[in-house]
Amino acid sequence: MGFTATQQNRENGVTTVGHQRTFLQQVRKLTPLFVLPVGCLFIDAAHANPRTDRPVTRPPETAVVQIPSVSRAPHLEDFLQMRPDTEWEGKLTRVGGFIQRAPDDGQPATQPTEVYFGYDQRNLYVIFVAHDAEPKKIRARLDRREGMASDEDQVGIYIDTFLDKRHAYQFECNPLGVQDDSIRSEDTDSWDESFDTVWESRGKVTPQGYIVWMSIPFRSLRFRHATSQEWGVLVWRFVGRRSEGSFWPRTTSRIRSFVGQEAPIGGIEHISPSRNLQFIPHINWRAFHAVDTRDPANPFYSNSSAEIMGGVDAKAILKDSVVLDLTAKPDFSQIESDEPQITTNQRYKLYYPEKRPFFTENASYFDVPMAVPSQHLLFTRTIADPDFGIRLTGKEGSYSIGVLFADDRSPGESVPASDPVSGKRAYFDVLRITHDLPSRSNIGVTFAAREFAGSHSRVADLDATINVSKTWKAAVMAGYNWNRSLDGSAFSGGDVDASLTRVSRGFNYIGYFLDRAPGFQPAMAFYNHSNWREIGQTFAYQFWPRNKWITRIWSEVYAARNWHFNGDLNWEGVSPTVKVDVKHNTTVTGYVWMWHDAFGPQDFVVLHQVHKFPLVPAYGIAIKSTQARFLNFKVSAEWGTRSNVLPPAGQAPTQAHYQQAEADLILLTSRGLTVTNTYLFDHNANLGGGAIYNAHIALTNWNWQLNRELSFRFIGQYNAVVANPLFTSTPTGRAFNADFLITYLVHPGTAVYIGYNSNLSSPGPDIVPVRPGFVNDGRQFFVEVSYLLRF
Repeated sequence: MGFTATQQNRENGVTTVGHQRTFLQQVRKLTPLFVLPVGCLFIDAAHANPRTDRPVTRPPETAVVQIPSVSRAPHLEDFLQMRPDTEWEGKLTRVGGFIQRAPDDGQPATQPTEVYFGYDQRNLYVIFVAHDAEPKKIRARLDRREGMASDEDQVGIYIDTFLDKRHAYQFECNPLGVQDDSIRSEDTDSWDESFDTVWESRGKVTPQGYIVWMSIPFRSLRFRHATSQEWGVLVWRFVGRRSEGSFWPRTTSRIRSFVGQEAPIGGIEHISPSRNLQFIPHINWRAFHAVDTRDPANPFYSNSSAEIMGGVDAKAILKDSVVLDLTAKPDFSQIESDEPQITTNQRYKLYYPEKRPFFTENASYFDVPMAVPSQHLLFTRTIADPDFGIRLTGKEGSYSIGVLFADDRSPGESVPASDPVSGKRAYFDVLRITHDLPSRSNIGVTFAAREFAGSHSRVADLDATINVSKTWKAAVMAGYNWNRSLDGSAFSGGDVDASLTRVSRGFNYIGYFLDRAPGFQPAMAFYNHSNWREIGQTFAYQFWPRNKWITRIWSEVYAARNWHFNGDLNWEGVSPTVKVDVKHNTTVTGYVWMWHDAFGPQDFVVLHQVHKFPLVPAYGIAIKSTQARFLNFKVSAEWGTRSNVLPPAGQAPTQAHYQQAEADLILLTSRGLTVTNTYLFDHNANLGGGAIYNAHIALTNWNWQLNRELSFRFIGQYNAVVANPLFTSTPTGRAFNADFLITYLVHPGTAVYIGYNSNLSSPGPDIVPVRPGFVNDGRQFFVEVSYLLRF
């Protein structure tokens, strides 16, 4: 049971630090311990008192803000006086009057902001003039692209190019012009962080605040093929020292929909991303030393001093709104590492998100509404080693479509050469279609299949997402899975996921039900396990006191029960939680978890009947803060009694006392250096006091951003598990990993990476006689180059 490192969640246009995954969430992976709906996390925005010498556009609900065409591109230097210079006076559309979403929903923003719009035949121009009465308190750092800290000042824009109030592009910058982009999906209440496209930005801090200039190419957007475009827009500002986020037009947290509160804009005519073709050739050279375990009985070291690989990714825009992606010998190297997790004493498998560009781009077109956010009907990390891939995504009218086809060499390469399936490939086919319904509801169907050497796993689903009101939403998914194993045996089963949620500024609720048959085991999905039923509810209420110290109080009660298809109990419990936000940037959380597990023959063959453990408590506390400008931290602890689910072979599970802790300390400088230090600890002991195991993870991450393009990164991670074989089957071991990376990123698609990775372990692989100390069981030096060509 363990922790993940800090997760980044997107809320109301601001990156906010999410909740750690505690032991409780690992035990009951189906539901987050802390349910933070969309309206809850958003941090306050900027004051909208406009300058009195210029009128501010405040359109009524039905008005369409007109964007003017310009003969030349405006530049950041044209606004250094915190207003357009004489040449641009009156030639751009200006909006202002920003209103807070939180903490003071509906109140004017505390710092005034104006936004100017214009366009030419190639680009949309957006200029933010962010006034600040205390400019020395502006938080702006030289970060890597998409690497802004959660407490930095930021501005951004949402663009709904189909005006369907369901999806929107988001472009955001800090005061130095560092970029981040994503896609907001109302269907799943999420931000697709994998979206990366080419656009330009600049930023400058001034004695009166800061200015951010954006140039967004139309070829980086998808929209209807029409002479005149009408889009939806939201613009926002985040004030880091107050955790304040404000919007134009007003975007209240009292309504569930986010993009649904946008303002319409028009006047953009005779534009098109047509003939938009792009190619990204890439080449990778590496020298490596690694362990080959295809034949577990005879592992050996594999070496190469010069392995060269190359390929190309291609993209074509069809009819302005549909995208065809092709890849041959795809660049699926994962430059970004997975976050550390403690893997000891896990009842269910851990979730690691997909990070490979080909699969993450436009991934929202394949999303199926499941009751548990970290579970997916299509999980592309199961496609481990493809040679080619084809993807078609887009929207025509009220229909959205996603098609994916790819191969996978890994099943035939992960077995000895003597195996009958050696050298054979698996093939994946996916089709998903969704149809928009009124009130931002939709209905969808999915079919996915994995075929390998005569075996198959196929799944089909029918799902619907229904917005019941401005605050309530219901979702249901019914799927069925057919499987045929390599030995010819067949099995099948169905799955039903249903949820009902309410998101508002006050009362919040989530209720869900899962019904997963024993035969529901789709090979392309990520889920905890089949053969279970679960029902759970969370009731939460947040208070917003008018107090200079306490800005929000979140209270919550969660209760759930999980049982097998034959009626045997799996686990059940209840957990109250209280969370307090102090002075905007510090959060204190405390919770209690009362639950008990049950195990039977289907869990452990040594058991002949269901064994229920007594009800036991666990307690947790966490403190996180971005109060200091150059120092962020998070500390948490959890302790109590839980199950030892990995006893020695042939023994039944027992109860154990445990303690867990996590500490994160992040040093942030304005000169581009960010240092993150993380320590994770997990301890299990018998009820009588004898230690079962101790697990430690210590990680340090140094990132130095020299300029917008060039950065250096070093990661060092030490893992250690000291286990008692009398009480657990968890092995004792130590490992140290060092990772050094130089990145030169011009823009998405054009980059140079130079890296070195080395892994030491003790005990080492079972290849040479066991010797004390660390053994180098893997090292790699690589150079990777890619270049984006757009036509």
